Amino acid sequence: MSTAEKLEAANEQITTLSAEIAKNAGTQIPLQVQKLTDDVGSIKNAIEEVKDHLKTQTPPEPFPMPYRDALATYTTNPNQILLGKCPTQEHAKAHAAIRDRQILINPDRDHPIFNDSTKRETAIDLIRQAIEAVDRVDGPEIQLKSIACLQNNGILLEFNSQEATAWIKKVPNQATFLEKLGGMTTIKDRIYSVVIPFLSIATDLDRCHTPKVLWTWLQLTLPNSSTSCAQCPCMQMKTKGLMRRKTVGCEQSSFAQDRVVSAKEKRGSELSAH
Repeated sequence: MSTAEKLEAANEQITTLSAEIAKNAGTQIPLQVQKLTDDVGSIKNAIEEVKDHLKTQTPPEPFPMPYRDALATYTTNPNQILLGKCPTQEHAKAHAAIRDRQILINPDRDHPIFNDSTKRETAIDLIRQAIEAVDRVDGPEIQLKSIACLQNNGILLEFNSQEATAWIKKVPNQATFLEKLGGMTTIKDRIYSVVIPFLSIATDLDRCHTPKVLWTWLQLTLPNSSTSCAQCPCMQMKTKGLMRRKTVGCEQSSFAQDRVVSAKEKRGSELSAH
């Protein structure tokens, strides 16, 4: 076959293939367009259904207040003592009243109940059983208000009244209470030491008026921040907690009393000057 004949045969094949391609394309395109139109209609119907559903729903809750606005609207608690501020006499009285209703329990490290592995409900049930063991008809009403577990494994109990706390701390009741708790549990006395600076070593701490004189001297000579922890008038100064400091020129036993008198005279002169 010559080259011209081969070219003519190829042209005929190309013409035939082109006709078949055009025929097939012409039949498929309308079908694809119809399918695409149906899909768009389905999407449109779905959007309309979503709109109708949203109309029947309640509006969403507003977003929470930003942290900046929350700080701006925060009101200070009147009972809160700010850092660097000394507690007032009312705060000291309130804390002293709460402390008088509390009992600090100090269990041993190997206690079978008061440990990290025991559930809180089990420990509370044991404490309630110990309270019921010392509850008597002739005693005060004993109600447990709160239980706080401290970091050193101590347990702070708060009762409804000071009488209830004193009743549990009585010698026979305390022994029964601790025996019911089990282990080597003890009740710690919450006594705070008061440091008296420049106190003569010859001061007689056994005299009944010595704590009163020292307390008056503290209030007159030291700044408020030094006695802020003991502003409550009902505070009883424990002579065992007093610490003595030997200083030069403070050898007379009446040194504290002289300082009280001089401080009173100084304060009186300042008031008369104003």
